[in-house]
Amino acid sequence: MSKKNGRKKSANRKRAGAEVVSTGTTGGAQSLEELWAVPVDTEDDDALRDAVRRILADVLDEAPEPDEDGDLPIWLGDVITYASVDAEDAVVELRTFLVERIAGRTRAAEVLGDLQSEWPDFKFVLHKDRVTAEQRVPASPLVPMHLIRAVGAIVPLVEEARVLASRLGGEACVFGGEGTDMQDSVVQETGVEATGTDRAVGGKLLADAGCGCGNCACG
Repeated sequence: MSKKNGRKKSANRKRAGAEVVSTGTTGGAQSLEELWAVPVDTEDDDALRDAVRRILADVLDEAPEPDEDGDLPIWLGDVITYASVDAEDAVVELRTFLVERIAGRTRAAEVLGDLQSEWPDFKFVLHKDRVTAEQRVPASPLVPMHLIRAVGAIVPLVEEARVLASRLGGEACVFGGEGTDMQDSVVQETGVEATGTDRAVGGKLLADAGCGCGNCACG
């Protein structure tokens, strides 16, 4: 992964799902759940990235700023996830950095099989000494609730980062606290540093957000 120079923006708690916002139409106000069920058409990467930022701004205190590669950093529980867009393939990819400095790849590969069954929403990838958890959100068109649901699924996963690291024989990719000694290698690779109040907090409501679109089979 290339160097990333953008600094992390604060991203805190999900706003209440029943919040009512003005639609700017004669229809009056509309809940966020209703808005999140409306598909968003995008023509290119820039439009898709902007749509993702707007959606994330509804569930985080601030919309993440794209880095030099156009990826959007999302911080939940001191663990970083990158959102990458590909309008041509009509997908938003979420990649969460979970574990690094894995000592035994053979043993780790065996454990990944178990994790795949335990966390079916993710694809776990072992690359060198690091494990990432990846998701693909369809974006033709992009249904906001599908993206929110995918991000919400990350919250309980990152809460288990240290447990997963122990099982995989590595160290959790967390910033601060017990994970401070792991910070240097991640910063060197990503160019993104987490300090002080910039750390994100994954709201419990985000993890509990169902799909809510009513017209799909996403479960």
